[in-house]
Amino acid sequence: MSFVVPPSARVEIVRDREALECLEPAWRRLAASDPQASVFLSWPWIRGRLVALSSPWEVLVVRSGREEEITALLPLRELRPGGAWSMAGSPLADFTGLLCAPGAEASALAALRDHLRRQPRNLELADVHDPRIGTLLGHLEVSGYEIGSRPGVPCPRLSLPETWEGFLATRLSTSRRATVRRKLRAFARLPGLRRTSIEDGGECDNATLDALLHLWQSRWGFLDPASLAEYRSVLDHCRRDGILWLDLFWQGDSPITGLLAFLDRERSWFGFYLTGFDERFARHSPGTVIVAHSLRRALEAGFRTFDFLRGDEPYKRSFGAAPIAGFDARATWMPAQASPSARKLSQREPRRAAATSG
Repeated sequence: MSFVVPPSARVEIVRDREALECLEPAWRRLAASDPQASVFLSWPWIRGRLVALSSPWEVLVVRSGREEEITALLPLRELRPGGAWSMAGSPLADFTGLLCAPGAEASALAALRDHLRRQPRNLELADVHDPRIGTLLGHLEVSGYEIGSRPGVPCPRLSLPETWEGFLATRLSTSRRATVRRKLRAFARLPGLRRTSIEDGGECDNATLDALLHLWQSRWGFLDPASLAEYRSVLDHCRRDGILWLDLFWQGDSPITGLLAFLDRERSWFGFYLTGFDERFARHSPGTVIVAHSLRRALEAGFRTFDFLRGDEPYKRSFGAAPIAGFDARATWMPAQASPSARKLSQREPRRAAATSG
């Protein structure tokens, strides 16, 4: 497939918060219309990510046609000073990719390819679940870049039937089904058990979110303040936009276990993002309980895809999930391998691009 850039297609660069805010209407429009879009490229998620970054970031904005309509958006961030760039969502995003208007893929990818020839940079891309990025990398490979790729970390996913009983009957083995039922009943009998949730309007303030983040970090390792602030920024933006789900079980004032998820209601998608539990309650199987509880709540709320997201842990398969593959890739600019025209573009274009970028 050969890409030809229409004369009116161009890439502008957004690097500051004020210009980013101006992209919101187009961002929301593309996120709603792009069948490849994920919650990790939704406006609240990516805005929360970008405004909290301490490293340089930019959004490559493709404009097309006489009206210069925005047809594609590719957010990137600098990994190391003077070094490679990655998808802006990484490593917080479990899926990465771009946003593109349906039908505009060829011209948008051509414009991005030519921009990356004019302003070369090394790319280190992780958790790509967008085949259009693979297409773009293929065309960069014949434009002066050396490309390497490998399978990414799988993201197990399962489809949900209409009823909880239907899920138990069709997704779990006989022994697993009996175990889940037994553990849910035993957990429900804990004295002083209560639950708080964002989704059902229950009490859920910053202290509740803090409690879940503490459980999560207690199990997987505590973050430095700057990294935790990046998570909090994303979560706060998503909560305000109504795409965050949080359930937390307590015994009195002690949090036991909880789960946080991102939601895409238009696509009936529930994304299990992080969880944790207090080891003192380990004998009550809080991990199994919170997953089963969240599956049932998601199903009853009308979600039809339950995505366990990054990580192929055995417990996810025990609930019937099947892995979805992505890929990691590296694109290294190799001027000696570039065609004469590509080398000429890379030497000439930066002054022009700087003059037209936003």
